[in-house]
Amino acid sequence: MKHTFVFIDKLIILVKYLPPNLKDKKDQAKARKAIILIKEYTEILKNLIQNHKAKQHLDLLHNTHIKEIEDWAEQVAVVFKKMDSLLAVLDEDTKRLAHVLENTPEKWSSTVADMALGMIMTGLHYEDHVLKRLRVLAIFEIHELEKIIAHKKHVAGLHFWQNLSSLSGEEQILQHEKYFAELLG
Repeated sequence: MKHTFVFIDKLIILVKYLPPNLKDKKDQAKARKAIILIKEYTEILKNLIQNHKAKQHLDLLHNTHIKEIEDWAEQVAVVFKKMDSLLAVLDEDTKRLAHVLENTPEKWSSTVADMALGMIMTGLHYEDHVLKRLRVLAIFEIHELEKIIAHKKHVAGLHFWQNLSSLSGEEQILQHEKYFAELLG
């Protein structure tokens, strides 16, 4: 699950670096890059979540903490439902962002704000105690991840992330923020 949360973190950071408005061609170029990345991350998350739902992986997830937490399986199921909701929001809002970028750029700011609010409304962040446990679980081996994630640049990003895994969570997020600042800056 920890690799799933890497991409969720990347999405959250990416939304933070979306241009607040589309004043010029540079802002529009940043917006296009960001929309492409959001689409790619959403697709990767769909694949990761779908593969986690495979019986063998779901059983592994459910059995990981079953002794410590009485209703662990139900908690995992709730998190997956909220992740599915997040993916639906991202899918719909990415289409909306692309449409606004090309047709009504003056609505960009409100559309980005709506997207951020939609991500929050999924309620995923309310499962903090479950998320902390899921963030540390490595269900997939790296060779399995390489099959799930079709984008080579994102597989390379996973290897980069693994190199950062010795850093604290905050330091990892700072490294990802630095990446997006350079990419979209």
